[in-house]
Amino acid sequence: MAALVIMSHYARQAVKEEAIARSEQALQTAALNIDNILHKTEVAAINMREYVENRLANPDDILLISKQLVETNPDIIGCAICFEPDFYPQKGHLFMAYHFRRGNKILCSDHFGSTSYLQQEWYSRPKTTDSPCWAEPIPKDTTYGCPIITYSTPIHQKGKLVGILAVDITLNDLSRIAQETRPYPNTFCALLGKSGNFIIHPDTAMLNPGAMFRQLRMLDAKSAELAKAMLDGDSGYMEVNIYGIDCYAFYKPFKNTNWSIDIITWKSELFAPYNRLMTITSILVLGGLILLLVFCRTFIHRQLNPLEQLDRSVQQLAAGDFSHPVVVSKRRDEIGSLQKSFHAMQQAIISKIDEIQQHSQKLNKQKETLFAAYDRTHEAERIKTVFLHNVTSQLVEPVNAISDIVNNIKTNHDTLKQKDISQMAKQMQTYTNTIINLLHEMIKVSENDSKL
Repeated sequence: MAALVIMSHYARQAVKEEAIARSEQALQTAALNIDNILHKTEVAAINMREYVENRLANPDDILLISKQLVETNPDIIGCAICFEPDFYPQKGHLFMAYHFRRGNKILCSDHFGSTSYLQQEWYSRPKTTDSPCWAEPIPKDTTYGCPIITYSTPIHQKGKLVGILAVDITLNDLSRIAQETRPYPNTFCALLGKSGNFIIHPDTAMLNPGAMFRQLRMLDAKSAELAKAMLDGDSGYMEVNIYGIDCYAFYKPFKNTNWSIDIITWKSELFAPYNRLMTITSILVLGGLILLLVFCRTFIHRQLNPLEQLDRSVQQLAAGDFSHPVVVSKRRDEIGSLQKSFHAMQQAIISKIDEIQQHSQKLNKQKETLFAAYDRTHEAERIKTVFLHNVTSQLVEPVNAISDIVNNIKTNHDTLKQKDISQMAKQMQTYTNTIINLLHEMIKVSENDSKL
């Protein structure tokens, strides 16, 4: 982004310098083309003035010279050769040899305008200064139907001013020449006279005397500064605002006429290449950022997808689900190594779990066997207890009987007969055998328990 800002700054500077150079070159070209027209007009007038000064004796020759000047100079649309009052008495008080071009014809007239030529600036001014000059433009003229400007040069006879030779050129031609050199479509050219009146302006209403000063009252201070710089004969450029439009004004003076020419260019057109460049650059940068974002997202997703898979697998392992194996990719980086490690760990855990399950099954079987043996032992103990209880119960009767016999013998041995004693002895033997048999049964049971 910083590089883009720096590039934009230097691109704007480069475009501005190129646009200024282009406008200054257009200004120089326009000034040169206009100066060529003016110079040719001046040369034609001066050369013809010398010819007139040599032919003053015959006024009819003056008429021919006036016509010839218009015929031989296509840039000149009219020529008036006027003399001081009564210079040609035979021609009247005033004499004007005036020819002008209208369409394809060259017409002749003895007057110009509605007033006497003696009162018109193109005559009175060079007469007063006794030097050639350009008169103020005439914005509306019924003779030509277009704005014109006049170059006048004094005519002398023996060092005395006797008349004025004046040639007219149309300002439309000068405007066309100026507009042909404009560097941008909305550029316009203006030519300002030394008195502050416009000689060339795209708005013909501005050609009226004092129009510029009236206009300045409605414009900003920069426009007034521009007008002052042009009247002072300065050259350069400045930013101005004309009717709410930001513009660049390029201006320079004419050397010989004290006029000043300027070119006004819209700022938006001046920087149009820069704006187009910035638009294209912005589109390219935005497209590049989108592509970069898509690439980064795809790349990051590709990089993180194995980690996400590994995370899901680890969560399944943590939840005790070992049915889904850890995915192993072909990557050889740390992620691939981590996948392989978790896969090996999962396999080791599964192997250990299988081994534990096998041991658990074996222990369960052993437990079942022990429970069965315990049940059998418990049952045997119960049977043994019942047996001993039965045997004990069976021993009571013979033991009691033997005890009774022994007590009877002990008590009555003096009175007992041998037969009774024998009978008691047999009974005791019978009871004794019963007891012995019962004891043998108990010994068997005890031996069987020992074997278990």
